[in-house]
Amino acid sequence: PRIQEQGAGVLRNMSVSAPHGKIMIADGAVPLLVELLKVQDLKVQEQAAATLRNLSATPENRPALVQAGALPLLIELLSSPEEKIQEQAGVALRNLSDTVK
Repeated sequence: PRIQEQGAGVLRNMSVSAPHGKIMIADGAVPLLVELLKVQDLKVQEQAAATLRNLSATPENRPALVQAGALPLLIELLSSPEEKIQEQAGVALRNLSDTVK
């Protein structure tokens, strides 16, 4: 989990920049991030959820997150024992709510 946490942290830092986020999506990072949401380590989940939150801030990125199956996992994370994870998941879901019609 430590390496997963660090890798997700790097992606989180990159995802703050919209151009980097676009590259991350084109290069297939979203399915990996969705898988990291399933890891039973709170730090990994927080980094992955925060990265998805950052990516979801750009409207063009939102369909890729939905198509990768992020919605059910983000909803599940709203019940996380860790408040930071709940916050990241909640903001991502709020952003994605503009996509799902």
